Amino acid sequence: MLPEHQETVPSRVGLQNLPAELLLQIIGLFANPARCREDFVPLYSLSLTNRRLYHLTIPFLFRVVDNRWYNERRFPEMILRNPRLASEIKYLACLNRPAKPPRIVSVLSRRGWQALSEKAEELGLRNARRFCHLGQAYSLTDFVAVLLLLTPNLECLDVSDDIEFGDTYWGNDSDAAMWMPILEDAGCDQSSLGIRHFQHLHTIRIARGSSRLEPKAESILSLFKLRSLRTLILEKRYLTPAELIQDHEEDSIESSVENLYLLDCQIDSSTVAYMLSLIKALRVFVHEWARIMWPSRIADLGTDARMDHSTLTTALLAQKDSLEYLSIHSGSETRGDEMHATLCDLGEMHKLHFLEVGLENFAAKMKPPASDTTLLNQGIGIAELLPRCLRKLHISIKHLGRNDGFWTTYLAAVTAHCKVKAPALTEVKLFLVHRKPEDETVRPKTFPLVGSIKGATMSIEYLFNSRHQLDKGRRYLSKEVEFRTLMYDFVPPS
Repeated sequence: MLPEHQETVPSRVGLQNLPAELLLQIIGLFANPARCREDFVPLYSLSLTNRRLYHLTIPFLFRVVDNRWYNERRFPEMILRNPRLASEIKYLACLNRPAKPPRIVSVLSRRGWQALSEKAEELGLRNARRFCHLGQAYSLTDFVAVLLLLTPNLECLDVSDDIEFGDTYWGNDSDAAMWMPILEDAGCDQSSLGIRHFQHLHTIRIARGSSRLEPKAESILSLFKLRSLRTLILEKRYLTPAELIQDHEEDSIESSVENLYLLDCQIDSSTVAYMLSLIKALRVFVHEWARIMWPSRIADLGTDARMDHSTLTTALLAQKDSLEYLSIHSGSETRGDEMHATLCDLGEMHKLHFLEVGLENFAAKMKPPASDTTLLNQGIGIAELLPRCLRKLHISIKHLGRNDGFWTTYLAAVTAHCKVKAPALTEVKLFLVHRKPEDETVRPKTFPLVGSIKGATMSIEYLFNSRHQLDKGRRYLSKEVEFRTLMYDFVPPS
């Protein structure tokens, strides 16, 4: 008599035997997507466990490509050999480049460069046949340029050009990096680069870095022509009045850009106004004039970039039917009456819900020093200019040695006047810009909730203004934390 069949239960179940849905949940615990090397390394280690896990982790491993995580000498060759990996790349970041980046030519084979040149011709890139030869003669801005040509599903591009404009050029042009002409071509009418290849590219950030050389203004202008672009962030840029407008006054562009950030820039107001005139419907505008003057750039160009508030006001009023978020910070030579002149017509902006006003520069430079009454009148003066639809107001100002009691009184007075002009207001926040102490472990002081007036909550927070913080950018778009959240989790509006 045969014994009854008994189903055996394995004593141990390996990861490879789990359902794919459960494995994806496990992978998602490591990083979704990977945002830093600390997230990337354990995820990569998990992918090496077995072949099945490797195939499941590919979309997570290659969703974000950061040059600080990968070997720049090998990664482009790997992408050339594996087109599937290139299609998984959504976010490309090239940050904090080494002083002497490696040369791609020392790694790519002749067949690889030939395939890359054919790809450039297929996409309609100008001077495509020279692309291969340039790669053999110049060092590694090619890392960005190569990946731009090989990533058909790219959504976000984040480049801090510490090296690109210092030793790598497109042909003999010393003002343009190798990857910028690719974006220029993508902005051309009927370009397969813009229509097909970059159809998902919605966010671009370009920071100047430490190099004094900058890309042509025409390259910046070409970004506005990208059909898919929704967010453009320029950081530490210097553009004079004639640079951007001179050769393009007759161009008719209706840009789809909705969010424009000019962070720590010195861009002449006429140039800013021209940028705004290209945009069909602007929703978010952040204008932060550089606190540190660049006399060397002024000497090189023989001209100066100036912040003219009347020009800026006129350009903003043209966007009154769409502008929802406005952040404007004064320049180092801005007077209080100029700032008020910029804000005086905000009442016409019937969609503006968020306003941030930076008064930290001119309030600290008053001669003689501003009295308590003067500071209070400035705040009340801004409150009188607000549109009725405004919901949130943020004001940043130098601490100026005043005690907490004064700033509490200041905030209460400003909020009371704000509620009269803007009954929909729900939040008023005061940021006190203060010198950062030597001890880096000290965290910014946050006041307890001050209170509320007629439904509008009031709060005060310290901001420590130091060179270290200036290098990382503003608090709302820092390079490592909040900015990366915008870049990697941003969903373009429908």
